[in-house]
Amino acid sequence: MNAREFKLKGEERLFQAQIIDDGFKHSLIVYRDSGTKGLRLHAAVWEGELRQCPVWTAFVTHQSASPTWLQRKSNHRVWLKDVQLYVFCHRYRQQNQRKGQAGAFEINFVSDEGAKRFREVFAPAPEDTSEVSMEAIEDAK
Repeated sequence: MNAREFKLKGEERLFQAQIIDDGFKHSLIVYRDSGTKGLRLHAAVWEGELRQCPVWTAFVTHQSASPTWLQRKSNHRVWLKDVQLYVFCHRYRQQNQRKGQAGAFEINFVSDEGAKRFREVFAPAPEDTSEVSMEAIEDAK
């Protein structure tokens, strides 16, 4: 499968990081549709013969506006509530990633920076106004 086959026309990549998903290394990508501005999560095989082969995708819905939709459980782990996965790989077992009574979907990032940046896609960190002010002062010189 060509890598271009799983990227839909008119999508922009906002984020990409390595995750451990159902015991395997995967690449997690967040795409934004240029027309609708809708977001899509896409997991693909990280390495080997099937590299970039899609494993699952999920469309981010209105639930993501809830402050409880995304929870950072540790430096490397994030839980998403109310996520419906569309699975392309018959050996993938999403139930291994479901946690808690509500069945939140757990994403295990290889790095804490990946988990932090993923969260910022959906809940951007407030700008540091002192840094912005210093940049403005420097630019004015």
